[in-house]
Amino acid sequence: MSGNNVTIEEYNSWPNLYAYNTRTISKSDVSGYIHVKDIGGGAPSQPSVTFSPWSKSGYTYTYETDASIGQLIQVSNGNCTETGMYLYDAGGKQLAKGKNDSYSANVPQVYFKINEECGYTLTPGTTYQYKFYAVVNGQTYWSGMGSFKTNGTAPQPIPEPTPEPTTPPANVTTEAEVNDTIQSANQIAVNTQITGSLSKSSDVDWYKFEVPQDGHISITFAHDAVNGAGDYWKTTLYTSGHKELGSWSWKGKTISSETGSIIGVPAGTYYLCVEDSWFSDVVYHFSVNYAPSDLWEKEFNETSGTANQISMDTEISGSLRSSSDVDWYAFQVPKNGCISITFAHDAVNGAGNYWKTTLYTSDLKELGTWSWEGKTISPETGSIIGVPVGTYYLCVEDSWFSDVTYRFSVNYTPSDLWEKEFNETSGTANQISMDTEISGSLRNSSDVDWYAFQVPKNGCISITFAHDAVNGAGDYWK
Repeated sequence: MSGNNVTIEEYNSWPNLYAYNTRTISKSDVSGYIHVKDIGGGAPSQPSVTFSPWSKSGYTYTYETDASIGQLIQVSNGNCTETGMYLYDAGGKQLAKGKNDSYSANVPQVYFKINEECGYTLTPGTTYQYKFYAVVNGQTYWSGMGSFKTNGTAPQPIPEPTPEPTTPPANVTTEAEVNDTIQSANQIAVNTQITGSLSKSSDVDWYKFEVPQDGHISITFAHDAVNGAGDYWKTTLYTSGHKELGSWSWKGKTISSETGSIIGVPAGTYYLCVEDSWFSDVVYHFSVNYAPSDLWEKEFNETSGTANQISMDTEISGSLRSSSDVDWYAFQVPKNGCISITFAHDAVNGAGNYWKTTLYTSDLKELGTWSWEGKTISPETGSIIGVPVGTYYLCVEDSWFSDVTYRFSVNYTPSDLWEKEFNETSGTANQISMDTEISGSLRNSSDVDWYAFQVPKNGCISITFAHDAVNGAGDYWK
């Protein structure tokens, strides 16, 4: 402290970013101070630098296009080697600067003629800001921000001409700016390569396309060479209601074409947004791959209420968009019979369980659940379950996420000679006839199957029992 002034040393203060800076303020500018007791005899005296406005006729002035601005800079306990001033517009943008490579305590008045010494012509009727500085003992000290307004009347801004609205040509193959919003998206065709580029890190490119029939789509993406290995582009697929369907990132080091996961969609309008993950303005290329199909999952089908309606004995394809995605399917069993699930998938680099399928009744009571391993890509079939006529649901979800395509079919055989779930108590027992072979299966270790039959006359009965092959020698049924 020196009198009513306090010298502050600070780091990374504007405009001296990433550097130490020293400035002097009035002790009344803040509400309080923390006192650090001197150690080992006390710290050496610190320079004291104070700034105050200064003006003098003939030296300082304000005209329409020029001004001379002054400041009184007083230095003690230090060697001042440079003084200067920065000029800013009213919004804080730097416009010009001036400096003196000498300073004399005998002549502490410092002033700058903005036209002559800063090389800048001012605008009439305009407000400007300025700050003075002094370099003392190698540290820079700053004044507070001052301002002045030039004489005269500010010129009226010339309005920018309003560009004529342009409509991008239908089905462009090269990006046409401006397409920075979903409303200004370029119209493109599916199964066609599109070329574009991002002009800056804040640029985004929107594209719009039509899916004429239910089917599935995927994105193939490539780009010119980039000297970097990280993710440079991000593409996101949206429905016409702006709901996200999927997102993919594309690496700089990979210049050959790559294709994202396949997503089943209903007919409609869709959008693709291309933006940067790490900016590059090199050219990118992409295509929206589309194939019509009634045998592909159609998003969004994440609840039993939005389940896709499917037919039994028909292979259905689908994919999980994320680890939180679930796919629901509904089907009708027209007569009593038995059903099973056959499941397969594209190659996965992993051996654990990746998918889980669960079978439900119309009131969402679980009938059975099966897990499917990543290493097994050939079709596998789960256990057979007997069911009565009705509506059923199948839910596909992840055990360990993969977005590769899966395939399944609900296998159905009508039969009155198969167990019908649920028959877990004597009160819900299946009614059967004697001298007739009945088939059934236990859904899990806690399942029990009850059957009821009528003996019309006194007599004797016995049970004949058989089962499919089991890899074990102990007792399995009771």
